[in-house]
Amino acid sequence: MDRWREVIDDLIQDLQVEDRPEISRSNIDHKIAEREEIAAHAELARLDEKPEERIQEFLAELTDVLRQRLIQVRSNRVWQEALKLLENPGLRVPDHQRPK
Repeated sequence: MDRWREVIDDLIQDLQVEDRPEISRSNIDHKIAEREEIAAHAELARLDEKPEERIQEFLAELTDVLRQRLIQVRSNRVWQEALKLLENPGLRVPDHQRPK
Protein backbone atom coordinates (compact mmCIF):
# COMPACT_ATOMS: atom_id res chain seq x y z
CA MET A 1 0.00 0.00 0.00
CA ASP A 2 2.92 2.37 0.58
CA ARG A 3 3.46 2.81 -3.13
CA TRP A 4 -0.06 4.12 -3.72
CA ARG A 5 -0.88 5.53 -0.26
CA GLU A 6 -0.59 9.19 -1.24
CA VAL A 7 -2.57 8.78 -4.47
CA ILE A 8 -5.31 6.76 -2.72
CA ASP A 9 -5.52 9.12 0.26
CA ASP A 10 -5.81 12.06 -2.14
CA LEU A 11 -8.57 10.29 -4.06
CA ILE A 12 -10.49 9.38 -0.90
CA GLN A 13 -10.35 13.01 0.19
CA ASP A 14 -11.39 14.21 -3.27
CA LEU A 15 -14.32 11.78 -3.33
CA GLN A 16 -15.72 13.34 -0.16
CA VAL A 17 -16.66 16.38 -2.26
CA GLU A 18 -19.13 14.11 -4.08
CA ASP A 19 -20.94 13.21 -0.86
CA ARG A 20 -24.20 15.04 -1.49
CA PRO A 21 -27.80 14.00 -2.12
CA GLU A 22 -27.29 13.53 -5.87
CA ILE A 23 -24.19 11.41 -6.33
CA SER A 24 -22.62 11.73 -9.78
CA ARG A 25 -21.27 8.38 -10.96
CA SER A 26 -19.46 10.06 -13.84
CA ASN A 27 -17.69 12.50 -11.48
CA ILE A 28 -16.57 9.64 -9.25
CA ASP A 29 -15.41 7.68 -12.29
CA HIS A 30 -13.52 10.70 -13.61
CA LYS A 31 -11.69 11.13 -10.29
CA ILE A 32 -10.71 7.45 -10.32
CA ALA A 33 -9.52 7.76 -13.94
CA GLU A 34 -7.36 10.78 -13.05
CA ARG A 35 -5.60 8.71 -10.39
CA GLU A 36 -5.22 5.78 -12.81
CA GLU A 37 -3.34 8.16 -15.09
CA ILE A 38 -1.05 9.13 -12.21
CA ALA A 39 -0.46 5.44 -11.47
CA ALA A 40 0.30 4.72 -15.12
CA HIS A 41 3.10 7.29 -15.08
CA ALA A 42 4.43 6.51 -11.61
CA GLU A 43 8.03 5.58 -10.98
CA LEU A 44 8.88 2.02 -12.00
CA ALA A 45 9.11 -0.60 -9.27
CA ARG A 46 10.79 -2.97 -11.73
CA LEU A 47 12.61 -2.24 -14.97
CA ASP A 48 10.21 -4.39 -16.97
CA GLU A 49 7.05 -3.00 -15.34
CA LYS A 50 4.33 -1.80 -17.72
CA PRO A 51 1.84 1.03 -17.12
CA GLU A 52 -1.04 -1.48 -17.23
CA GLU A 53 0.54 -3.41 -14.36
CA ARG A 54 0.84 -0.25 -12.27
CA ILE A 55 -2.80 0.60 -12.94
CA GLN A 56 -3.94 -2.91 -11.99
CA GLU A 57 -1.89 -2.79 -8.80
CA PHE A 58 -3.28 0.66 -7.95
CA LEU A 59 -6.89 -0.41 -8.60
CA ALA A 60 -6.47 -3.55 -6.48
CA GLU A 61 -5.15 -1.52 -3.57
CA LEU A 62 -7.86 1.12 -4.01
CA THR A 63 -10.52 -1.61 -3.96
CA ASP A 64 -9.05 -3.03 -0.74
CA VAL A 65 -8.96 0.41 0.90
CA LEU A 66 -12.55 1.16 -0.05
CA ARG A 67 -13.72 -2.21 1.28
CA GLN A 68 -11.91 -1.59 4.58
CA ARG A 69 -13.37 1.89 4.91
CA LEU A 70 -16.86 0.62 4.16
CA ILE A 71 -16.52 -1.90 7.00
CA GLN A 72 -15.92 1.09 9.28
CA VAL A 73 -18.50 3.43 7.73
CA ARG A 74 -21.10 1.38 5.85
CA SER A 75 -23.29 4.37 5.06
CA ASN A 76 -20.77 6.23 2.88
CA ARG A 77 -22.57 6.26 -0.46
CA VAL A 78 -19.65 7.75 -2.39
CA TRP A 79 -17.32 4.92 -1.36
CA GLN A 80 -20.08 2.43 -2.17
CA GLU A 81 -20.43 3.91 -5.64
CA ALA A 82 -16.66 4.00 -6.23
CA LEU A 83 -16.39 0.35 -5.20
CA LYS A 84 -19.30 -0.54 -7.46
CA LEU A 85 -17.48 1.08 -10.40
CA LEU A 86 -14.27 -0.82 -9.63
CA GLU A 87 -16.02 -4.17 -9.23
CA ASN A 88 -18.22 -3.67 -12.31
CA PRO A 89 -16.04 -2.09 -15.04
CA GLY A 90 -19.00 -2.06 -17.43
CA LEU A 91 -20.54 0.72 -15.31
CA ARG A 92 -17.59 3.01 -15.97
CA VAL A 93 -17.61 5.77 -18.57
CA PRO A 94 -16.54 4.08 -21.83
CA ASP A 95 -13.33 6.13 -22.06
CA HIS A 96 -12.34 4.86 -18.60
CA GLN A 97 -13.08 1.17 -19.14
CA ARG A 98 -10.04 -1.08 -19.07
CA PRO A 99 -9.68 -4.09 -21.36
CA LYS A 100 -10.36 -7.40 -19.63
